[in-house]
Amino acid sequence: VEPKFHEDADKLKILVPFEECIHIKSSNAKVICPKIRSLQWESVVTFLSPSLKSFSHRVESGRTVEITIAQFWSSGNGSHATTLVDLEVEFHGISANKEEILLSGSDAPTKIDVKALSTETLAPVAVLTKVRVPYRPVKSVLLPLPTTLDRFPSGTQIYGLTLTYKFTVAEACDVLAHVPLLNNRIYDTQFESQFFMISDINKRVLAMGDVYPKATKLPK
Repeated sequence: VEPKFHEDADKLKILVPFEECIHIKSSNAKVICPKIRSLQWESVVTFLSPSLKSFSHRVESGRTVEITIAQFWSSGNGSHATTLVDLEVEFHGISANKEEILLSGSDAPTKIDVKALSTETLAPVAVLTKVRVPYRPVKSVLLPLPTTLDRFPSGTQIYGLTLTYKFTVAEACDVLAHVPLLNNRIYDTQFESQFFMISDINKRVLAMGDVYPKATKLPK
């Protein structure tokens, strides 16, 4: 099996025909992606007679894939017998020219170009589920951090920037404080750290987070 995904593929299809009786088999596929958690898919299925099984798994084009097939530990005497397995891997799917589709109220209709490795069925459906609102800080404070540890070995001072934003919600909803420049980056960022807090008008803290922000349910 060629260990690299075909460019533009976003689906992996595994066909496994078995030539003898196997009670339980386990298959595992793992996609190795830089800077993010690996995509991993696992299934445990039962084969009571020679049969064909098909599995589908989401992938990212151009990445490395690792596929393993093994008999389950509790499959009895069958786990000690030699088993013949034919494995067929098929890449397919539809890729768009945009990783994320956003509709701005000030823009004209958005054009999306798609392409496929083979004939595919495409049934576009649009559902508006999230609203993204950009905000500017209403207050900013830049100060040198106070301790002796807040300096580089060269003596360069480290500064802390505190930004304050104000927003209101008309009804209870999930709010995610997202800073694209900083979020999901740890070792490849020029900033030492990040931290945020969400509080109400009475200064009661409702949520807090860091490099991996999570949505928080806020009351009206």
